[in-house]
Amino acid sequence: KKKAVDTEVVEGAGASARLVLILKAGTKSGYSGVIPNGKLWRARIYMPAKKQRDTVGTYDSPKEAAIQLAIAQKEMEKGFGSLYSPLKRQTKGAPTL
Repeated sequence: KKKAVDTEVVEGAGASARLVLILKAGTKSGYSGVIPNGKLWRARIYMPAKKQRDTVGTYDSPKEAAIQLAIAQKEMEKGFGSLYSPLKRQTKGAPTL
């Protein structure tokens, strides 16, 4: 029997409408797939084909990172491969999108 997953639903508009954020107790962010990155928060999505997590982006708050992660997950489920949000912070030396 699967354990119930704690979630938070975000009411929004456009890409963020009715997003389901996965809560994870015992983490600094409180969200699954969101980890601290200095003073910011990194959203990471699991890529089954690669059997690893890829970075979606780095954001100011854990909730913002979780929302972008949920958007990326929704896009992946639709068959779109791009993980990159227009809100993604560019790291030094990274190519611009």
